[in-house]
Amino acid sequence: GVAAGSCPENLFGRTQSQGDVSINHEGHGTCRNLAAQPPIPLLGSASLAVELTRNAEKSSIGKNLIVAEWGERRIVRVEGETGARTPLVTMVPTADFKSWRRLRRPNHVAFSPFGDLFFTDNAPSSNVTSSMVYRLKEAVHVAPISAQRSREAHGWHGTTGKEQSVNEDIDILFQTGGDIEGMALSADHSGLFILVTDHFSKRTIYYLQL
Repeated sequence: GVAAGSCPENLFGRTQSQGDVSINHEGHGTCRNLAAQPPIPLLGSASLAVELTRNAEKSSIGKNLIVAEWGERRIVRVEGETGARTPLVTMVPTADFKSWRRLRRPNHVAFSPFGDLFFTDNAPSSNVTSSMVYRLKEAVHVAPISAQRSREAHGWHGTTGKEQSVNEDIDILFQTGGDIEGMALSADHSGLFILVTDHFSKRTIYYLQL
């Protein structure tokens, strides 16, 4: 197992051992940069989640699916009514928030009952050593596009067809030098559990308070 406090590459905070997986209860800061695996050709989709919609009393499951597309390097919403793919995320802020870049390897997606979308973007090679967890606030309010526009959207750099268009409602929640291999919202929706594997194949679960 991993002894408490024995993970210098972990995020700052108290670490509690659970077998061969350690849990960090703070979830803030930046992990030490670690070498990543050689790049692998990315095709198809990585994962999907059901969009949650909110009414006045409770959250309910909607008809739309959120899909992280590796080949397209974007995250889309598949509209249940038309089958159109509405781009939700194509560009994300860099770690210093000074510029925006295309998604590299979008992977895990999760929806909060309040309409926020959480998603990960892993480092694809040793030249890029930071994997991120982002949040798109109130993603449920992104307007759907038509099936015809959906076909055109495959060539878009931004989410609206405009070359420099970015969604400024995206923020960075978590940064690590390892590879993010899993993410789940806590039962009370107050935090995220994030599974990270580092360069030495050690797996750590971080708890990120939202």
